[in-house]
Amino acid sequence: MQQHLLMFTFPFIGALIGWFTNYLAVRMLFRPRKPINLKLFTLQGLLPRRRREVAANIATTIEKELLSVKDISQVLADINWKQGLQHKVSKNIQQRLDNSLLVKLPMWKIIRERVLPPLENVIAKEAVNIIADLQADLVESFQQRLDLHAIVFNRIDRFDMQQLEDVVLNVARRELRHIELIGAVLGFIIGLSQVGLLLIF
Repeated sequence: MQQHLLMFTFPFIGALIGWFTNYLAVRMLFRPRKPINLKLFTLQGLLPRRRREVAANIATTIEKELLSVKDISQVLADINWKQGLQHKVSKNIQQRLDNSLLVKLPMWKIIRERVLPPLENVIAKEAVNIIADLQADLVESFQQRLDLHAIVFNRIDRFDMQQLEDVVLNVARRELRHIELIGAVLGFIIGLSQVGLLLIF
């Protein structure tokens, strides 16, 4: 009777072992952070040991699959900046002239009301046309100068391990807990199957 009762603890023991092994596997993604020499092998967490390789893979994935330099360049090329630039140039001209010595001229009011508005408009439009002509060159220069892979790689590689652990856990905490739970469920099923086999045989 006591032996039968002991058998029915197998699923719970299996669940505990399954949960603990997966819990330990998840923790060993990050720890130990410094290598521990155990003579036969060196023990170190996966991310601390391969952080530069992980950083390079993340950077490559982001650049190829999520956000490329061309995507960012297209956003810049599609921005409707002409109207805002024209207004800014006109306003800048007005402010500079209003703060200059020209305001002391006797004819300043007439010049300000009749001569300057069309002149400001011409200058502002010309500035927009010049920038528009340069836009393709600017986008191309941006593409050549922006190394998205290097930016992402360097940012991740500069993280200390606590920061990197926090980032991974913030993104995948729920999934990692599911892995631990799956270990417990599988351990319980294995323990239950052992009980079934013992009862049959």
